Amino acid sequence: MMKQIKLIKNQYLALKYRLSLKLKQLPLLVFSIFPYVLADGITGGGPQESSAGELPNPLGSNVMDILTSAIGKLIIIAIPVATIVIIYGAFQMLTASGDPEKFKKGEKTLLYAAIGFGALVLSVGIADLIKNILGA
Repeated sequence: MMKQIKLIKNQYLALKYRLSLKLKQLPLLVFSIFPYVLADGITGGGPQESSAGELPNPLGSNVMDILTSAIGKLIIIAIPVATIVIIYGAFQMLTASGDPEKFKKGEKTLLYAAIGFGALVLSVGIADLIKNILGA
C-alpha cells in the first residue's frame, strides 16, 4: 500500500514539474506567434492597391482604423492566453490539497484572468462608442 502511495505521489510531482515547465514557455510561444498574427497587415487585408509611384499606408487611413485593428489582433491573441490562464487557475485550485492559501491563489488567478479578458472585450465596445461619438 505504501509503495502505491509513493508511486502516485511521484507521478503527481512529475506531472506538476512538466506542467510548470510548459507554463514557463508560454510567453515565448505568445511572442513567437505575435508577428504571424500581424503578418496579414494591420488593416486586416493583404497589400493595398496604389497608383504608380505611390506607397500605400500600411496602418490605415485614420486612428480609429488602427485602434479597431489593433484591438481585433489583441483579442485573437488573448482568447487562447485567457483559456490557458483559466485552466492553470483551476489546476491550482484542484491541486491545493486542502491548503486554503493555495486555493485562494487559484481563485485569484481565475479572477484576474476574467478581469483582464473582460477589460479587453469591453475595449471593443468603448472603441465603437468613441467611433460613433466622433462620427468616424
